[in-house]
Amino acid sequence: MSILDTIAEAEARATQIRNDARVESREMLRTMEQNALSKQKHALDACRSDQEKLAEEARVKARLSMDDSLRKQDDQDQKFAENARKRLADTVSFVLERIVDQ
Repeated sequence: MSILDTIAEAEARATQIRNDARVESREMLRTMEQNALSKQKHALDACRSDQEKLAEEARVKARLSMDDSLRKQDDQDQKFAENARKRLADTVSFVLERIVDQ
């Protein structure tokens, strides 16, 4: 084998190595891109799940707060009505006395 043949063979191997490296790098990039997209999808799914949980927690908290406020308002209304009923007889007597006196 001559030196020129050896050089030609070495160049052919170098070309093949470059081509193989290109193919391998493309495959690696494709795999990395797919992995990145998969991780992105999982991250988005996790964010959506967390968002739904937080929204539900906020709804429950708001509902409990509203129920508590309504219960307090109902208690106040009941006390007001009870006081009004206690004063009703006195008020009616007062009004009737005024009417009779006139």
